[in-house]
Amino acid sequence: MFMRKAIHYFLYTVPSTDDLPAPVSAAVRQHLGAPQMIIVIPPQDYAVRRETRWKKNLPFGWRVTPQRTLAFGDRCIVIVEADRDGSLSTTHIPLDDLVYADLGTILLYGYTHLVWAQGSRLENRYIEYNAVGEHLLRRQLEWVRTNITTPAAVPPGPFDSEPLPFKFHNYLRYNLLPDEQVITAVHQPAIRQSEHWLAPYLSPNRTTAITDRQVLILEEEERRRKSTYGIIVRFVPFDRVQAADFEPENGLIWLRLRVGLGAAAETIHLPLEAARADRLRAAWEALRRVTA
Repeated sequence: MFMRKAIHYFLYTVPSTDDLPAPVSAAVRQHLGAPQMIIVIPPQDYAVRRETRWKKNLPFGWRVTPQRTLAFGDRCIVIVEADRDGSLSTTHIPLDDLVYADLGTILLYGYTHLVWAQGSRLENRYIEYNAVGEHLLRRQLEWVRTNITTPAAVPPGPFDSEPLPFKFHNYLRYNLLPDEQVITAVHQPAIRQSEHWLAPYLSPNRTTAITDRQVLILEEEERRRKSTYGIIVRFVPFDRVQAADFEPENGLIWLRLRVGLGAAAETIHLPLEAARADRLRAAWEALRRVTA
């Protein structure tokens, strides 16, 4: 019975809007005439730990996500969410406004996180799913990234990169677009907040790569969760990076990436050891020179 239920969690595609329920089809057609891909994500349920105000654990509760339909068009993404009461909500994301995307896979839990500019602020949406269907969303994100990025005219390597841990090396290669060129990739092992072995972690194991199209940030889950399974990949198109500042603080160099479009922006904070920060700074400055 468990396996039969699990199958109903899997993502699937439909050929056209004609194959969707009428209200969902109408919501998609308000923004897209003929989507090049439609993915349906059935409702997912996740166990949620509950606590009382006295920090005593209660039996697990359940969080249920709405059914989601994602329609990908030439210039936008449409997300239609259907709650159990039949109500619909629609989100329209122009590709020109997309700032970055995350693709997370931890065992059978997967999610896509989209962040886009809307006026003077950033909006975002998490889309969770059973990771068995991750390849469907990965394929569409590759298509989106190809459409919104233009390769910079970077001279051919070799570039100053260090060997990466096997896991990060493979995931980096797996997440590159066809013909995408890595300028440099730097791996920063997890950093604790102090030298004490019980101190909490400041950041997880992370690889930061600069390519001729984008900044790629690959990291494991937060180490406080004691999980090194899976990976979370962030894709930031090069022209969405408004500034990259390298600032010393408490014995580390903090890379502060300001990403966004116009006033709709946020800062991503990445702590680095000095030698690793120097390699990223050199690559960033070299890329800026050829794109200025």
